[in-house]
Amino acid sequence: MEILNLLTNPGYKKLKAAIDNHHVKAEISAVSFTEIYKVIGKTSEREARRIIREIIASDISFRVVDYRVGVKAGELRLHYGIPTVDALIAATGIMSNATHILTTDSHFQTIKKIIKPITMKEIKKMVK
Repeated sequence: MEILNLLTNPGYKKLKAAIDNHHVKAEISAVSFTEIYKVIGKTSEREARRIIREIIASDISFRVVDYRVGVKAGELRLHYGIPTVDALIAATGIMSNATHILTTDSHFQTIKKIIKPITMKEIKKMVK
């Protein structure tokens, strides 16, 4: 999960500051919290809770899933075969007019004309 790099990797301190200073707009789907529990919670539920609290306390905006996001996610799932949770995350971004989705998951390449997958390294190059 790329968001973990932003929160934990000192190499992304400048990017995190740009988000905190509102020079870079960052949003996260509320569904991503499920992914944090899935990935981090296996090792440490306490750490998963800490990371979620840190995201909520940061200047990263979080977006909820409504019926429009659900419909768009269904379309992405049907037409592109993206796993359901990832389809919900992508749909959240699409419906809030995001231009990029922060990920290293290759299945997002199938929707790159709708929302462009981008990695932390690519974002870091954009923020100077």
